[in-house]
Amino acid sequence: MGSFKDVNGKFTAPEEVIEVISARANAPIFSQWDIAWENIVGGYQISWERIGVYIGSLISSYITNNPTDLSNQSIFETNYNWNQLDQ
Repeated sequence: MGSFKDVNGKFTAPEEVIEVISARANAPIFSQWDIAWENIVGGYQISWERIGVYIGSLISSYITNNPTDLSNQSIFETNYNWNQLDQ
């Protein structure tokens, strides 16, 4: 995952950006990344676990020379943080 750069050229990790937004926001925060879980409500997110499974399947398919159809695999999943929804 990348990082954010402010107008002064300072790089900040997405988790830190979400913490700053969360401290100042008076509305729910949704994210497409499954990071900084305690500070976001959730949403339709890119799952790092699913990306790992997908890449593992590709590598296995390549090593065994056994093409695998991954067209129905998704790296997205819907997640909600019920603690945030309760607030």
